[in-house]
Amino acid sequence: MTPSGLGPKPPTIADVARVAGVSRTTVSHALNGLGKVDPRTRERIKQVAAELGYRPNLRAQRLRRGQAKAIALASSMPFAVAGGTSRLGFYMEIAAAAAETALLHDYALVLVPPVRSGSGLHSVDIDGAIVVEPDVGDPAVALLRERGLPYVALGRPVSAAEEAPYVDLRGGLVAEMLLDHLREQGARRPALLIGSGERHSSVDARAAYERMAARYGWTPVVASAP
Repeated sequence: MTPSGLGPKPPTIADVARVAGVSRTTVSHALNGLGKVDPRTRERIKQVAAELGYRPNLRAQRLRRGQAKAIALASSMPFAVAGGTSRLGFYMEIAAAAAETALLHDYALVLVPPVRSGSGLHSVDIDGAIVVEPDVGDPAVALLRERGLPYVALGRPVSAAEEAPYVDLRGGLVAEMLLDHLREQGARRPALLIGSGERHSSVDARAAYERMAARYGWTPVVASAP
């Protein structure tokens, strides 16, 4: 035991280098897949590291590579919507799946509070982000672009100038399924209540509703709320 009572010190890269009979630079290159290290030497170093129980300093690695090894899950929707009872389950399902996949690739997931200003993205050290249902002129997207960070949109961007990769949530198809269900239950004048703004879910739902209304001769009844 050490005098501090915290147990033995963990092995360092210097310990691995000493046991393997190589330099610390060679150990670093071998464990990080860098440089020209003889394959047999690389395997011996990995074996020694495993036997000693060596774990690389992730913080030091990130500093050397200029990577945060973290991505953010962000949204500019008001917290009352994104964190409300109607959306929280959806948001947490996204977070759970994203966090699991990120960890499989040695990344961490950072949950950014869904604030309209997107200011929460100023202070987090990230390499990119997933943006949930970006609006036209979305502040979270604007801030990511300002920082030169890549992002993926969850939900089809509705801005014609938006060229980011996205996962289509098929909002129009969902709206049609819901309206078909109402029609099968006997509804003859279904109404549509959507959020104000231009997020894909509202835009696609309105378009689907108008198509269905024209198809079945409904008088459109549409209301929007913030």
